[in-house]
Amino acid sequence: MGIIQKIEPVIGSTQSDSIGSSMRSFALHCLQTLMHWRERARQRRHLAMLDARMLEDIGLTEGDVARECGKYPWQR
Repeated sequence: MGIIQKIEPVIGSTQSDSIGSSMRSFALHCLQTLMHWRERARQRRHLAMLDARMLEDIGLTEGDVARECGKYPWQR
């Protein structure tokens, strides 16, 4: 077996591992973003269920809640 035949599998696996690692990193980032959006949507649903007395306790108006709950999950 020649030196080139011994090196090619190592080079190929390094490139493949690098691409795989990048793809896993991207997929993880996407998953974390989706989970963050889902949590934001859940919090807004709970905020929408608070009554006027509870809103007063935390210093929010119904207008504040309507504005916040009218946002899409990806909006801050």
